[in-house]
Amino acid sequence: MNNRKLKLLVMPNCQELGEKIEKELQKLKKEEESYLLDFTPDRFNNGEGKVRINENINNVDLYILSDVGNYDITYKYHGRDHHMAPDEHFQDIKRSIAATSGHASKITVIMPLLYQSRQDKRKGNESLDCAIALQELQNIGVKNIITFDAHNSSVCNAIPRPNFRRND
Repeated sequence: MNNRKLKLLVMPNCQELGEKIEKELQKLKKEEESYLLDFTPDRFNNGEGKVRINENINNVDLYILSDVGNYDITYKYHGRDHHMAPDEHFQDIKRSIAATSGHASKITVIMPLLYQSRQDKRKGNESLDCAIALQELQNIGVKNIITFDAHNSSVCNAIPRPNFRRND
């Protein structure tokens, strides 16, 4: 029997989806317990950020939800409102993983839109950022990646070992 707890680390760019998932989990398990992880995503005036986990995550299966394509999230950058771009959202995913300090039992990242998936074929001397991003996530401890919009399903070949799920 799995005694691990399940927690959702829901980025501000994915709040609505995270709340719906929590309600469904509560219905399934017939309990009121919150599945939302208490964490603090901070952003500094120069654009840098950090994430702080505010509760114990030992023996927790952690699910990180982030919509990297959400441009509605803003922060103050040198006194002006700045809309976060996919690169900043992806950095926050990695910061969240780093903040767990290896204490979570298993980490799954759920991205409705797969980061950098629109650029999936090399045309000359250019980067394949989606493959690099998936490899980064694998290298820092992510066991599963779930997405609903991978432009090309062959991108999963960038990380053959972990589970990569594409749901269309």
